[in-house]
Amino acid sequence: MAPLYWRLLAVLLLAVVPTSLAQKNEHTPFIDLCSTDSFTNGTTYQSNVNQLVRLVADAAASNDEGFHYTSYGSQPDMTFGLAMCYADVADSSWESCLSCLDAAAAWVGTWCPYSLTASVYDRCVVQYSDKWFFGVADLTLVALLRSLINAPDAPSMNQTRRNLFGQLTSQASGSLPQFANGTQSYVDSQGVSQVMYALAQCRQGLEPGECKKCLNFLLDELGKAMPSDTAGSLMGYSCYVRYNLTGSMSDTTSPESPPRAKWKLIKVIMLVSGASIPGIVALLLCLSVFRSFFLRWRKGRKKSAGSLTFFGGEAVEIVELEQETGPKRFSYNELAAATDNFSDNRKLGEGGFGSVYRGFLEEMGLHVAVKRVSKSSRQGWREFISEVKIISRLRHRNLVLLIGWCYDGVSDDLLLVYELMHNGSVDNHLYHLDPEKQLAWPTRYKIVLGLGSALVYLHHDTEQCVMHRDIKPSNVMLDASFNAKLGDFGLARVINDDGRRSRTTAPAGTTGYMDPDCMATGRTSVEADVYSFGVVLLETRTEKW
Repeated sequence: MAPLYWRLLAVLLLAVVPTSLAQKNEHTPFIDLCSTDSFTNGTTYQSNVNQLVRLVADAAASNDEGFHYTSYGSQPDMTFGLAMCYADVADSSWESCLSCLDAAAAWVGTWCPYSLTASVYDRCVVQYSDKWFFGVADLTLVALLRSLINAPDAPSMNQTRRNLFGQLTSQASGSLPQFANGTQSYVDSQGVSQVMYALAQCRQGLEPGECKKCLNFLLDELGKAMPSDTAGSLMGYSCYVRYNLTGSMSDTTSPESPPRAKWKLIKVIMLVSGASIPGIVALLLCLSVFRSFFLRWRKGRKKSAGSLTFFGGEAVEIVELEQETGPKRFSYNELAAATDNFSDNRKLGEGGFGSVYRGFLEEMGLHVAVKRVSKSSRQGWREFISEVKIISRLRHRNLVLLIGWCYDGVSDDLLLVYELMHNGSVDNHLYHLDPEKQLAWPTRYKIVLGLGSALVYLHHDTEQCVMHRDIKPSNVMLDASFNAKLGDFGLARVINDDGRRSRTTAPAGTTGYMDPDCMATGRTSVEADVYSFGVVLLETRTEKW
């Protein structure tokens, strides 16, 4: 633990550097964490990194959340990256957030030249890596700031802090934008009323369990490092916590600080009206009336749109997906262009659900697989909705990443966009006619471990247990490094009860991989997935089905 405390001491020393030095270079990272692995100057990976860090920084600066993550390039030189401003920085000084993002993108090459992975921190974070890391919490403690002023009643202050952060952790991990703040009052031992303000933030894209794990990690460290401080904050790459007794930390965002979007609007109004009070009041009244009419119009428009959307001759609610966050909604034209209008030359495979095509998204610089679910498919609208809603909440290295979806009501096609799996599915390798292209035993072992890891995550490490219900070799995909990734969640179901069992109206899955007990009773459970896993394990070993 000694190296960590020395690093935190260095952070505290940097926090008291004279203002003149801070003005000379406002956004200098407190700590740079660079990997020991490296790449060669002038390679494709270096070019991808340079493009990516600027892409994520610019995208985070251009949206209302100060956050963006994406990937760039194609394997084996694909790079993954994100940019994020800490919540209080973004809300109190949007200009500071913008300048930090701009500087941080430039610092990557300065502090971590030719490093395969890098993390740059000041008031924002810019990270990149050659490995996917979006859904997994990074439990690295980057910086600690504290008031060094003792609270008059430390036990009461600590109890209030625990209670307040307990509420904020549940709120932040429960819904987007994975940020919560609030206040709580208490009376100390001297009879003085105290008010505590706190905030908790997770990096967007984290699964709720990962967000909660990250925040709890920081809160444990907070209790050890600041048992009696009136104010303090801990910053990580995946989450951030901050608290203060009102007035104890001058630069802490107060509960009354306006959100960033509202503050930008107020500044525009003042410029337009020449800072005239009557003009400001009049404009605010007009905007209030306009907002009321707009919300009513949008609500009515969504309802009417939902009632007029059809798939396969049946009315469906597109609003059900529009209200979900996560995967991007693409236009049909975007995906048609990405796949050469779904050319047969781009076709990767075909099944009962429809066809899968290789595509390239120009705007994202990303190779993808586009699943086209036709209206004649046995996988209808309900399964399409289920797949998008369930998998969009899941983030794991052994699950296929859902990038987006499309349904425009004209072509009557349902389209799902996934990360491209360069080595296809396991079954294509198990039964390949060329012995040299069949899977080696170490690779098979690696695949089985990866599939098992995915099931542990689905059954035990998510907020709600997820049953896949269709585990088979054709649904286990392989990336460029032959890492197993479980896909096709069209038949998946979420179990809400603690028993992690559920009655279904009819058996679901593929004959030969289904648990006979579930087929006979109609009752399914996580054990049914384990049975299917056992069949896949046996098939991987024997190459027989």
